[in-house]
Amino acid sequence: MKRYFIIFWFLVLAANLPLQAEEFGNIFENQVISVSFYATAGRIKGDTTYHITFPGGASELEFPLNSSLTGIKVELISKVPDKDKQPRNRFSVSWLTNSSQNTGDMKDFDWIDDDVAFFTESGLSGGYNQPGLDIYSESDAELTALIFDLQYGYNFFLKRR
Repeated sequence: MKRYFIIFWFLVLAANLPLQAEEFGNIFENQVISVSFYATAGRIKGDTTYHITFPGGASELEFPLNSSLTGIKVELISKVPDKDKQPRNRFSVSWLTNSSQNTGDMKDFDWIDDDVAFFTESGLSGGYNQPGLDIYSESDAELTALIFDLQYGYNFFLKRR
């Protein structure tokens, strides 16, 4: 079973709102909280492939993952003003979904082995075995993507000003 996909991110729009730590309680005492809002966009590209083997043959389904993504991101950063160069805490939440559902064509490969006999409604067809790719087909594929990402970072060793 082979799976791969690549997600490209780029930021579109950002807004920054500084808040005082008192609004969040004693957790961030003497710190300034910076809240940023982002409109995000990205691209997911690649495919996921399922390979199934069974007596007499094999089947492989290749589903495309090509889609554009849009979403939002909220980031909270805290630091002690006039003391720390880097932020002490960084927390972010991202949510992305695909903007179009049509992602391309799903490909279906079916192989038969040399020992597979051909049948008709009346029994054996009387033909001969032909090992190899038996059926190849393509169908429209639809993708519904929902990506939810939480990140938290804590800086244990700060550079002081």
